[in-house]
Amino acid sequence: MYGKISAKDPLCCCEYVDKNSERSHVLASCCDCEALDSSCDHCIRCKPIPQKTLNDMIDTIGDRCRLPMCFGKGAIQIRLDTAIPVLLVPSSILLATLGPYFTAFSFCTLPLMIYFFYRVLTRDKLIRTDIFYTFGLTSVFLMFYTFEFVVIGYREILLWENIVVVILFSLLLICLIRARKDPGVLQKSSKKSNESYLKNHVAESHPVAHILKNSFAVSDEDITDCITDRASTKSLDSDQVNWADSRGFINGKLNTWCSQCDLRRIPRSGHCPICRICVRIRCHHCLWIDRCVGNNNHRFFFFGLLLSVLLGYYGSHLTLTTICTPKMYYDWFLIPDDCRYLYADLPTALCFVSAIYTIIFTTFLSFILLQQILLISQNATSQELHQASIRGYTTCILFIRKKNNPNDRGLFWNWINFLGGNRKERYGHYDI
Repeated sequence: MYGKISAKDPLCCCEYVDKNSERSHVLASCCDCEALDSSCDHCIRCKPIPQKTLNDMIDTIGDRCRLPMCFGKGAIQIRLDTAIPVLLVPSSILLATLGPYFTAFSFCTLPLMIYFFYRVLTRDKLIRTDIFYTFGLTSVFLMFYTFEFVVIGYREILLWENIVVVILFSLLLICLIRARKDPGVLQKSSKKSNESYLKNHVAESHPVAHILKNSFAVSDEDITDCITDRASTKSLDSDQVNWADSRGFINGKLNTWCSQCDLRRIPRSGHCPICRICVRIRCHHCLWIDRCVGNNNHRFFFFGLLLSVLLGYYGSHLTLTTICTPKMYYDWFLIPDDCRYLYADLPTALCFVSAIYTIIFTTFLSFILLQQILLISQNATSQELHQASIRGYTTCILFIRKKNNPNDRGLFWNWINFLGGNRKERYGHYDI
């Protein structure tokens, strides 16, 4: 804290301009933090910490999380939701190599710490954060690095096996990049301009409009509602909707207008309270990619899950059959048999811990993949399944009844339409 910064004053590699526009130094990061002092004081006196003090402390820590750089612009700021997983994942893996009890402790506390920091950073608000995305990405790259530079060093992996791993890893990154692109955002429009257009064009050009207006003194708005069927759409009662509609209901009426995005919600679309956008054929908001899964990126999301599961189990199998003495079954399949001395040295312990970590992580992804397979097989989304469960249209929780799912055309055509990107944005013959 050296006072106000001047535009002419250069910054050294460890200096930066803080949120108060004052020059500061990375070595002073632990100094002069009133919010932190107040929080510690409340903890010592066993008093609850005010929410404002917690917010100020988090903002200050985020502002002082810096990395020295030599480009003449001082220390750059690093987001906490990026820095925390990058530090926690390698630290937990290294701690797990010390022994079986440390392994169990690390694998139990790591997800709890990630979730704790997620709640702290979001402050119980529906806001976007990269903490889970960075956590997953750090885990993938760390496991791939361990395989290529430690497991391969045992010289037990064949060339074609390593090529398969590299290809799967490359395809996974491509799917991940594509899945984080536009999910199919509905374009914003002005409600007033839409109504003005309808009044000026529909209410004047329709052949019945002139008769209704002059003979029966019907207003332009009522004519527009009648002709465009907008009024009937707004007043569609829940008992008239016998299908699993993704848009839900407000006061017993089908919600076809998004007041937050100021646009008409087309069939199968949904509003994301985290991204604050409306998405075509919206499935859900995925924390692992920090994006909504919708019409445009659903296929890449699915194939990313599939590749993650294949790569995770295949890489773990190769690792365990390398560090453990394998046993051959049916003349072609190896199973780890003698797994003694797994913690004898750091490389072996690192390989074993990484394999177990990958199996746990991949098993979790397998359940998500299974859910996606069930949804795609019945041409439904998570949002539609949720609305169906609310209205009692589901069987065994995971299946929408055939009569309440007009988009279900059978297993074969459901997958053909999904893979070809030809899923219809309507409910049977209803286009409202």
